[in-house]
Amino acid sequence: MKAIIQRNTKSLDDEAIGSCPRSYMMNTRFCFHAVILELTALLALVPFSHVLAQERGDVEIRVNGGANVFYVGERNVVEFWIRNDASLSGMSLAFEFSVARDYQWVTPYGSKPSETPYVQEEGDAVDGFSFGGLQVSTRFDNAVSDSILLGGASSAPDYPAHSQYTLCYTVAMDILPDQRPLKSGVCIDNVFMPPAGDWLFVDGIGAYVPLFQGSASQGARNPNAAAVYFDICVGSDCGRCCLGRVGDANQSGDDEPTIGDVSTMIDAKFIANTCDGILLCLLEADINQSGGASPTCDDITIGDISTLIDYLFITGSSLGLSECL
Repeated sequence: MKAIIQRNTKSLDDEAIGSCPRSYMMNTRFCFHAVILELTALLALVPFSHVLAQERGDVEIRVNGGANVFYVGERNVVEFWIRNDASLSGMSLAFEFSVARDYQWVTPYGSKPSETPYVQEEGDAVDGFSFGGLQVSTRFDNAVSDSILLGGASSAPDYPAHSQYTLCYTVAMDILPDQRPLKSGVCIDNVFMPPAGDWLFVDGIGAYVPLFQGSASQGARNPNAAAVYFDICVGSDCGRCCLGRVGDANQSGDDEPTIGDVSTMIDAKFIANTCDGILLCLLEADINQSGGASPTCDDITIGDISTLIDYLFITGSSLGLSECL
């Protein structure tokens, strides 16, 4: 039987879209000394003008290769895909995971790190770094988020160029059973893990800050590309626009409604006089569920808007909101 590391429920309700919770990151005392020393040695061989020359390299990281959901009660494999226009000789990448449901990291999974393996190398990434192989460190003891740091270095560019996205690494987590679905319940972010752990790749020309999910960052120590969010689904609920509770009329991905949802409903019903292109999920906007499992725009009324206002500003959360049909 595989061992598991269980994590407690985490809330994303108050987090801004675009980044995962980061409350512990600036106090982390973890040192990734071996990899950083190797990368430092590699950078010493590179002309200073080429170091961190973002415009000279074309490297991008993507998560999950197009999959957009995690499943309750099942094992979920997180995939890291890399596209690079030149052979690579070093990298340092930290990923932060915030999950708003109870879950478990799966170990042993893969072969890295050797003492407690969480990471599986895939394809050309297997044994891709000559200086001790892939280095993996984890930070799983914080109540807000977990982090995984991947790194490695070689004396020569060992990892070949790929014009297409190529699967390189995977990790696995189990979302525990008997939990309800949640939109945007899993957040994966690109982060700097101090005091080491710059977000970068190294090739024979320079060091590059890679793109993350198609977005650029300000620098190796400020990898602020937008985080990627995934829905947590239960069975046939996957693929539906309404997950968890009703109320996300503006489809922001938050399970907790806001004044923005009220404004969107008012816009559709009383300003634009159409739901088309405004209320993208009528199941979410049909707060009182008068339209059942297949509401139309006519089912979205002042009663739904009034109920949401009551929930937000009068009675409060004790009023409750219905689960999606």
